[in-house]
Amino acid sequence: MYCRISGINWETEMKSLVVTTAMSAVLLSTPAFAGDETDITQLMSGVQKALNSIAVNHNNTGIEQSGTNAANLISWDGASFDDLSQSATGATKQLAKNSASTTYGQWNDLTQGAVNLINSIDIGNASGVDVQTVMQNAIGTDQDAINVAQYGQWVDGVAQNALNAANLFTGNDVEDLIEQKFDASQLASNDISGADNNEWARDIESIATNVVNSISADDIEEAVQIAKGNQAASNYVNFGNGDTGFAPSTADLDNVIQTAMSAANMITIDDLDGSSSQTASLSQLSENVAAFTGAVSSPAHNAGRVSGLTQTATNAGNIMTANSLPSTSGVLEVNQVSSAMQTATNALAGQGALNNVTQAATNVANSVGMPAPSL
Repeated sequence: MYCRISGINWETEMKSLVVTTAMSAVLLSTPAFAGDETDITQLMSGVQKALNSIAVNHNNTGIEQSGTNAANLISWDGASFDDLSQSATGATKQLAKNSASTTYGQWNDLTQGAVNLINSIDIGNASGVDVQTVMQNAIGTDQDAINVAQYGQWVDGVAQNALNAANLFTGNDVEDLIEQKFDASQLASNDISGADNNEWARDIESIATNVVNSISADDIEEAVQIAKGNQAASNYVNFGNGDTGFAPSTADLDNVIQTAMSAANMITIDDLDGSSSQTASLSQLSENVAAFTGAVSSPAHNAGRVSGLTQTATNAGNIMTANSLPSTSGVLEVNQVSSAMQTATNALAGQGALNNVTQAATNVANSVGMPAPSL
């Protein structure tokens, strides 16, 4: 069994996530004092807001908005540690929001990125690099990553990425215990809304992602992951009737990709030497909506035409990927318990003809498998 969900390589996704935070200036930069006896403890109990807003009346081209919040980060490639501990309390709130609004005009080449990150450890995976214990807790926290684009006439070329992540670990060996606990809320939302007299929308990609409790390592002795609370990932776009003479010849909604993902308790390792326990009792919602909101023309099939729409909604809980499961002591335990509520939905409310429309809704709970082979 290959543990690759909907074509997603979770280990690659997590590494990419840390890079996109672009927070290298505030991370630990050199291993001058790091050693086997070094302990690091981090506590976050504050509020972070990264807000961008544009409000205009006419046409706009080449706009980029980026909002990032990050708390409790350890990045130290090639150093060993004793105990690493990161905690975020219920007072911790992160809001990353980008808003772009034009009353009468359109957006051309608009990029929006909203990222929230709590509790991230990356010590590299070089041989001989290890840590004794790792503790990561996000309890009662709120992460909201939101992108909003409002248009009057049409949109042509929009890229939106809303991302929340909590409790991430990347390293080589964990000698004793790695424990990750999440009992909090994540909302990743992308919204593209036109006015009542809007015309068409094309060349759009919206990605909404939530991730909690992720481990990527070589060997671990014992892993415990507990996920509670809720995750919601959503993408919305509306479109109208382009029969004004400015619409593309193919459709009123053309070349649109919507991807919504929520994941909890992910383990990617080479060997498990002792035991792992994954418990998921949270609510996961991933949804994509494309809706025709324009006026119906005559003939009716020329209004709200759709061509090239891909909607993918995925929820995953308690996923373990390992090359092998050896047991040097004769006892090996892998426990996965899920009482999660998983809802994956895709919706298209069109009016005219449809061409090349794909919808995929997937829920996965409790999976143990080998990684996909390299191509």
